[in-house]
Amino acid sequence: MNLKKQVFNSIFWNGLANVLCQGVNVAISLALARLLYPQDFGIMGMAAFLVGFVSFFSEFGIGSALIQKNDLDEESISSIFWSAIMISALLYGLVFLIAPLYAAFYHEPRLTLIIRVLFIDFLIYPTAMVQYAIHVKRLEYKTISLITIVSTTISGIVSVIMAFSGCGVWSLIAQPLISRVLSNLFFWIYTDWKPAFICIVYKIKASYGFGLRVLLSNLVSFLVNNIDYFLIGKFLGTYTLGIYTLAFRIMKAPFNKIAGAVTNILFSAYLYIQDEEERFNKNYLRCTTAISCLIVPFLIYISFNAKDLILILVGEKWIDSAPILSILCAAEMMDILLFSDQSAISAKGQPGYLVTANVIILVFLGFSIFYGSRYGIIVVSIAYTICIFIGASIKKLLMLRKLHIPFHVFLRAMRPVIVVSLSVAGISLTAAQLFTVYSFNIWARMGISSLFCAAAYLIALIKAGIIRFEQKKMHFNI
Repeated sequence: MNLKKQVFNSIFWNGLANVLCQGVNVAISLALARLLYPQDFGIMGMAAFLVGFVSFFSEFGIGSALIQKNDLDEESISSIFWSAIMISALLYGLVFLIAPLYAAFYHEPRLTLIIRVLFIDFLIYPTAMVQYAIHVKRLEYKTISLITIVSTTISGIVSVIMAFSGCGVWSLIAQPLISRVLSNLFFWIYTDWKPAFICIVYKIKASYGFGLRVLLSNLVSFLVNNIDYFLIGKFLGTYTLGIYTLAFRIMKAPFNKIAGAVTNILFSAYLYIQDEEERFNKNYLRCTTAISCLIVPFLIYISFNAKDLILILVGEKWIDSAPILSILCAAEMMDILLFSDQSAISAKGQPGYLVTANVIILVFLGFSIFYGSRYGIIVVSIAYTICIFIGASIKKLLMLRKLHIPFHVFLRAMRPVIVVSLSVAGISLTAAQLFTVYSFNIWARMGISSLFCAAAYLIALIKAGIIRFEQKKMHFNI
């Protein structure tokens, strides 16, 4: 099977899995939001920051090295497998000991047990790390997709049952643990590779060298994306962190499952063309344009209709999330432009290229949120959005320079995104003005706004030349 067919086959299966999983996750999240309270999501957010931070050290970015390197023998792979498990066990012991200190930092005693239970996932993850990497490297996304769908569905159902039974925050904790156990079990069953009982230090040095560069890059990116949770939880409390977390989840929903899925495939695909600069850059621009055209209009729609969406989806008790959601959508629009950058630069063997820019952004973001927290969550959200806007612009310019892509070429490639986005924004603004003059109930407002935005979106795609009709067939020109 040639690369093009493999990539499109992978996109199909990964896309199918993500559409189904997105539907399941949305249904589960809405059910949990209606059954639980902002404080439950807030305390989970406090714990999730530590879990996410320490998880980077469990395998030292070695998963990317397993995919990127083609010269690993059986002894090297088995050595990597066992070393990752040993590192995870040592780090779990460390986290078990520091959990009370982390809980004291937030003045939240419940965090001690919550963290210790959540970190069981930390022990489970590396047991199927190699198996997953094997499927990614072979572009066998059909197997990955089926495993993801089954694991997500079962864990989500169990989580809702627990919430309905009054388990509170523990229903949020159970979902990722159950999903991890199931997915790892399936990867063991459907992968022909099994580890040999061997661990040779010199066999893993080169891979960990690459992995450490990936780790540093991903760790800084994680801090940029999560420092807001850490500081909001500390200075504004569980309720505020809870409503902020919900707004962030809704804002990220169109992006995580679509762009995230494509990014995984792109890393594998970019590896095949990493030495062909013209072909590499052409596909880089096309992918950035395609995903931006797909997601940015949805973010504009969400931003203009945040209040009605919150009321319909999760109810009155979450209404304080609405203004936060409207503001954060602007930040996400800029982040969309960077969605494939890490995959592209990692495929080039330079995963740490954007680390310096991310460190600078992290410092400004930390100070902005720290001082903004004195004035409330709305000011924090605005400060976050401004920092992300500036940081994303800097990183994109650095990325274009690295790939030798002139800025005017990038702007020309983004023309369809600009046309489509302005069209949807114009219709959304017109609808908002209409609703201030005429009185409609919430369902009528959502129906009218959705219909007008969908029509504007389709017309703009046709006018921009992204969709064209030839011989009674529809073609996509991206």
